[in-house]
Amino acid sequence: MKSNKPNVILIVADCLRAKEFYCPDGKKPQTPFLDRLSKSSYVYRRAIAPSTWTLPSCASIFTGLLPTEHKLNFANSKLRSRIPTLAEVMKENGYKTVCFSGQPLINYENGLARGFDELYNFYESVDLPFKKNVLDVKKLKFPRQNLFNILKFILSVSKNEGNFLKNLINIYVYYNKSVLGFFVRDKGARKIINSIINWIESWQYLEDKPFFLYIHLMETHEMYFPFISYNLLYSILNIKRTIKYLKTIRITHFTSRNLIENYYFDEDIIKYLRNLYKREIEYLDRKLGTFYKFLRSQGLEKETIFIITADHGQQLYEHKALGHAMRFYNVNLHIPLIIKLPGNESNIIDRFVSLKDLPKTITDYLCFNNKIPGHSFLPDKINSYPSFVLSETIADPVFDIKIRDKDIVNELWGIDYNIIKKNMYGGLSVYHDRFHYIMLTNGRIEVYDFENDYNERNNLEMELPRSIRIMIEREFIKLKIANMLRKSLSVSRMRS
Repeated sequence: MKSNKPNVILIVADCLRAKEFYCPDGKKPQTPFLDRLSKSSYVYRRAIAPSTWTLPSCASIFTGLLPTEHKLNFANSKLRSRIPTLAEVMKENGYKTVCFSGQPLINYENGLARGFDELYNFYESVDLPFKKNVLDVKKLKFPRQNLFNILKFILSVSKNEGNFLKNLINIYVYYNKSVLGFFVRDKGARKIINSIINWIESWQYLEDKPFFLYIHLMETHEMYFPFISYNLLYSILNIKRTIKYLKTIRITHFTSRNLIENYYFDEDIIKYLRNLYKREIEYLDRKLGTFYKFLRSQGLEKETIFIITADHGQQLYEHKALGHAMRFYNVNLHIPLIIKLPGNESNIIDRFVSLKDLPKTITDYLCFNNKIPGHSFLPDKINSYPSFVLSETIADPVFDIKIRDKDIVNELWGIDYNIIKKNMYGGLSVYHDRFHYIMLTNGRIEVYDFENDYNERNNLEMELPRSIRIMIEREFIKLKIANMLRKSLSVSRMRS
């Protein structure tokens, strides 16, 4: 006999920003499934990510702690064993816990996957046809020039190491089928959703306990490929813009140099990039719709908590940069949050909430007596929710990895280490009242009107209210100390 506890499905779409849904510039992406789901769900129109990149943000989503508290801020960090995770709490309360992820940072090594009975990671899940007497195609670092030079590079490395023909076939298969592949049909959503459906069908016959599924999808994460299956016709019809896009943005696309160098991109190319991003959202909407239709067909819709959100947003040149890791604007931190409860309760909640409090909200709804910290933002608790929301970032992952790893530090060759050091700043973002305060460890402060200046073009240079400033002072001091240690360690590595 099945348990009367509801199943919980938490879906995180990497880099899915709220701007496209709530504050669109131009045409909104076509998302019929999400639009329908929103009408019978709680929609949090001001949900804020705990950090600007995946590792610290997901650690907050799993633990209810801010990045300066859980300290999972670097690619080689590990979550302390004494910190309970959402998966562990769900497991302790009788749930089958399973993770399906296209994001490699969700793993047992760093502690994020702790508490999951099963982990299925779909990142680079490609079975190459040849495994002996071949080069390692996963470690190839293509030159940042035109297509001719890339082809020349492929022919050269294929000839110099291992069997020439086998290398060419492996390279073609890998870059055609992996989640990083240029001609990949999708970024893993199809395979992940199909695997989840197969798992649920087996679970229904084997288990007598509810399940907690964590699903991490990569469709809205860079890169944005013109020739991906659901962009193919669009790119062919816009072939001139496609070629121009490949010649310009692809060269500097989402690299760590975005932190310290300014690039100018033609407005037409930026528009094309943003359209590719919207097409990723539309494809994601179709895949989620297919999954939800399956749940309904199995009679699971009315006994499942269904949550859709993101770990952080994405900057598509709104502030003259691409990516997300060390930018603290709305496009990076303002994310969608839809919570569909087993009933048909629905409401639009238009106040700031932090995604770090999602585990507390879930366990509060399930009436668990647990040690997850935070504040529930269920509708009946929203009036007692804190008046401000914090986001923190200490380190950019790509930037710091390239400093630590001498094999890939060539990304930063030609740049003086003093310039690099100057750009190694952390940031604290505060949402309070209708304002967004950005406080950087390099001393810069920015303040924007969230309601009237969503795109953040007019820095108001206001001060935080004294009562709020005192409460967040400790967090900012911890952030600055962590940033100072990071700088000293990284620069010493560079000099060595």
